[in-house]
Amino acid sequence: MSSVLRQTLRADANHTIHVVLPQDMGDQVEVIVFPVRPPAGQILNADEAFMVAAYSAVTENDPEEDALWGKYVRS
Repeated sequence: MSSVLRQTLRADANHTIHVVLPQDMGDQVEVIVFPVRPPAGQILNADEAFMVAAYSAVTENDPEEDALWGKYVRS
């Protein structure tokens, strides 16, 4: 199983975040960013956020697959 890193970070004055990766994660990672306090109407619970992240990590762009998972994604 791959390593997973979950952190709550605060952006600096330039709206930049800094992440130090554990050695076992290698040199290339995929980053998914969720706001801690999303705008009203765009709040995902923990299960929904996990499903969106899992879907994004393992599924290639496929319109048919996107239609099946559409209920987990809110614009």
